[in-house]
Amino acid sequence: MRPRMAESVVNFEMGRRRPHTSLKNWCILLVSWTLQFPRQFCFLVATASVILSCYPIVFFGKSFLSPNNSPATHLLYGRMNTVRGYDDTTNDGEVGADFGASMWYSWPTSVVESRALLRDHELPLWNRFDCTGVTLLGQGQSMFGDPLHILILLTNGSAAAWDLKYILAKLLFAFSVGLCVLTATKHLPAATIIAASSPFIGFFCYRYNHPAFFSFCYAPLILLCWLKFVEAPRGPRTAFWLGAMAVANWMVLNSGTVKEAYVLLLAMNLCGLLCLLFTPSAGDKSVKLLQVLFLQAMFVLIATPIWLTFLRTLKKSWTASSAGGVWQLQPSLFIGLFDDIFYRQFNASETNLDPSANFLTLVAVIWFFVSCGTADKKNVARALSITCILALATVFGIVPPRLIVRLPFLRNILHIDNTFSCVAIVCLLVLAGFGIEAFWRDCRAADFKKLYLRMAVVLVLLLAVYAGTAQAGQHSTISLFKAGEHLAPSHFFWGYSSVLVTVALLTPLLGRTVVLAKRFRPWHILSTLALFTLLHWRYGMHLRTPFDRYVMNPHQRVSLIAESSAALRLIKSRSAEPSRTAGVDPSFFPGYGGAVGIEQIDGADPLANSHYRDLMNAAGIKLLFRIWRYEISPERLVADLPLFNMLNLRYILAPATTPLAQVPELKNIASLDLNIYESEHVWPRAFFTNRLFRYEREEQLIEQLKRRGGAPFAAVAKDDLKDEASVNELLNSATSPSSGQYVAATDYRLTTNRTSFNVKVPGPGVIVLTEAYVSHDFRVHVNGKPAHYFRVNSAFRGILAPGAGDYTVSFVYWPRFFTLLLVMAGAGIAILVCWLVVLSRSSLAPCAPIASKHVMTMRPAIEQTRIDLKD
Repeated sequence: MRPRMAESVVNFEMGRRRPHTSLKNWCILLVSWTLQFPRQFCFLVATASVILSCYPIVFFGKSFLSPNNSPATHLLYGRMNTVRGYDDTTNDGEVGADFGASMWYSWPTSVVESRALLRDHELPLWNRFDCTGVTLLGQGQSMFGDPLHILILLTNGSAAAWDLKYILAKLLFAFSVGLCVLTATKHLPAATIIAASSPFIGFFCYRYNHPAFFSFCYAPLILLCWLKFVEAPRGPRTAFWLGAMAVANWMVLNSGTVKEAYVLLLAMNLCGLLCLLFTPSAGDKSVKLLQVLFLQAMFVLIATPIWLTFLRTLKKSWTASSAGGVWQLQPSLFIGLFDDIFYRQFNASETNLDPSANFLTLVAVIWFFVSCGTADKKNVARALSITCILALATVFGIVPPRLIVRLPFLRNILHIDNTFSCVAIVCLLVLAGFGIEAFWRDCRAADFKKLYLRMAVVLVLLLAVYAGTAQAGQHSTISLFKAGEHLAPSHFFWGYSSVLVTVALLTPLLGRTVVLAKRFRPWHILSTLALFTLLHWRYGMHLRTPFDRYVMNPHQRVSLIAESSAALRLIKSRSAEPSRTAGVDPSFFPGYGGAVGIEQIDGADPLANSHYRDLMNAAGIKLLFRIWRYEISPERLVADLPLFNMLNLRYILAPATTPLAQVPELKNIASLDLNIYESEHVWPRAFFTNRLFRYEREEQLIEQLKRRGGAPFAAVAKDDLKDEASVNELLNSATSPSSGQYVAATDYRLTTNRTSFNVKVPGPGVIVLTEAYVSHDFRVHVNGKPAHYFRVNSAFRGILAPGAGDYTVSFVYWPRFFTLLLVMAGAGIAILVCWLVVLSRSSLAPCAPIASKHVMTMRPAIEQTRIDLKD
């Protein structure tokens, strides 16, 4: 110990007398560590870059889910501040797309899921709070199964947990893209630059807080697992990366969207398969191919409860994209794929944009394709290029829209442009890593100036094509035509685009100077940071800039659940039996009820119950936002109230500026933060009735409802009676609808998936539950015995009561075959785990540590760095 201590003292004294030498030694140690542990260094760079891109969220209490991020994301009140508990009425101008997707669906759904798990101890399969009940897991967007979503579920959907999830997802994206570049090129500078650049891309501005954010961020994990699997020797490493590939696929599948998630999942696996097929040095290629095909088969088996439940739900549901259609971009707008300012200038709606990468990616990709020395021994770049070209051909109309609308599922995506742009951006970022690696090599080439000139010419040509033809309109479609109106370019556009192009042309020149320099000078670092900032600043978040219209300015994190709302507290305290509530104008917005535990008659769910949709259409209820927000206006309320009574709509919330005194059947029970009106003739949630009749069309049901009104009844569609012989007999002998009786249910017990109640039945009739009907997906028990249910009143559930007595009825949502699907998934997991264990023990070659491989590859660079620093 003493000699070592003496040596340390000597070194300390030498360092104190010769600070310049000590600094060099520290630099040598830092560079050596970096090159020996490249993955750790990439992670540190990615972490720093993500924090910098989200610094208002990390350090200043801002939030991805602040209601003030958009002027239109209303929750409880139809104005800012839209929930109680804060006073900020300002908002960020919308620079992205579909802010409401997270505020009206993803966030409330997470609260419903958390309530199901932590309070009811049930799987979150059903959402009773929207549209008289809709499937939750079957929407394909619940995020249940995403490992990062555990943070949300454990905190009851808090905004802080959501912010952490967004940041962690972005970190996964930056780190995985960097590792993809490092694995494919073995070039640490390229991987580091891409890891630093990827958090600053236009996609994150376009999908500000949309659930597609997570689908996009998880997608590179699939590609990374493929690249690692291709180069892995047999044994534990092969088993590890196959298992990781299954997990990555699972994360994308459950990431919160259907269009982006499923397309990215298929595209990344296609790209990985091409990498395997194109790589001549992948060991026993046929064995690896069989291994990965078996893994994918097991993944499909494991995921059956997710994708098959979604497909069954889709078949029974109405969606906004049912009619089909194609939105594509003009080829002349290709440069917009690298900065959305070029999309924005020729679109009348600045929120109607598309995702993009950044100009550093553009410069690097161009350099890759113009460089003569871009031989890729593993042909990863070829696989990436093919995948990217296929995606770009779909985005920019090379694949004709008439072909797309003939393809199942693809025709229903509609947003072909932004969905397939996501695939292209992931591929382009990794290709940009190849471009940086080629640039690094070409810096020492004699024909560098020629290569630079080629790159500059390609960039100028893209700008010329854009300037000459982009004014013709941004989008082309078949069934939906979205033509952009020409807008005069703003002063910001001219200034920003000019700086962007100038910096893009200067970056290779400065980069070459830095690469060839034997020692770093302060101006090298400062100029590099300046160019990096100019290329990326607009896609980071900011507190305040002179250009807030073009950048993200997230607002304050607040409690989204309005616990201090006196109106909501009063409604929940009066609810001795279940009922529903709606808001006038933008008050009490659809979806918000799920978060506060109050049921609504509408919701932002992508898949709507087709029977409920038909009923509302037949009643002529006007739709706002075209597809899911039902209008409750004072002018139509008198005519619509009989239907609302049948829907168990007891309370209507209205701002003080919208009185409902002209509706005599509504009683104003309180004037608090919102006026509360109660219907005097609302139907109970569940009841027995012997008032029965049949109808042929929903319009006839609405006529009966408005003509008879008053006491509840049960009506059965004529087409349904073919399969309901006992109900048909009861109808033939039933009491006339004009007379008869009904009995309201009591003792309700409601959980996420279950509705139970008691009802005293005086004689033969029907027990009606005014919750959405879905065929075959409910388990019904009457007095503990299984029972059959059928559709009544167009959209709801009924069971036959053959005689008098006390009935205890229980409806539990459990999709048909779901138990079998869970068994299949469990069997798939067991088979996969056993197979991976066996595979990990069947090593035919020793596995060298991954770090040592990089050290061997980069040892000359380490030694050269040491020499340069000593000089």
